[in-house]
Amino acid sequence: MDMFLGAFAFVMLATAEGDDLGANLASALKTIQAAGQSLPQATAEAIQKSAVKRDAAALADAAQSLVFLEVTINPEGRVRVSPGAAVPAMKAGVAALALVKVNNHSGGQQRLIPRCQCPGSDANPFSVAMMNAKGGPADLIGRELEYMLVKISCERPGPREAIFAFQAGQGTEDIGFRGETAVLFKVAD
Repeated sequence: MDMFLGAFAFVMLATAEGDDLGANLASALKTIQAAGQSLPQATAEAIQKSAVKRDAAALADAAQSLVFLEVTINPEGRVRVSPGAAVPAMKAGVAALALVKVNNHSGGQQRLIPRCQCPGSDANPFSVAMMNAKGGPADLIGRELEYMLVKISCERPGPREAIFAFQAGQGTEDIGFRGETAVLFKVAD
């Protein structure tokens, strides 16, 4: 059974790190909820329990099942991306929001820019845009851990593969194939 975030009160964490993370995560999840997407009840309960305990690490662990992509920026500013546990349900021509976990070890405050390619396709049916947890520009704020949102849409139904990569400034893509990850979507009519 799914539960909307409005069904429980988000308790702020006591530590400065926890306050920032708690507020950031709460904003991201409320934006997803406002878009008509729901949160599994077990996850909502785990997030609430972690918030009551005022434990930032437990809060991040509780939210892990909602993460679509995990972006890691190393101290040199190189960007790596890996798949998360959640793939958003997609409907052709309708945008979906997904949670992106950003591990920013560089402390940078630049804009996070997504790229999305569709292999084997003449025209890319995907459209992607990043936004912060409140729906604004996707500028990093320098925290070691923060959550952002990616807005994804696909114009064609059916199984579709997309390859995601991110940049956090010029020349920041990681070496090798760590800078991109493939995701298979089942896009409904």
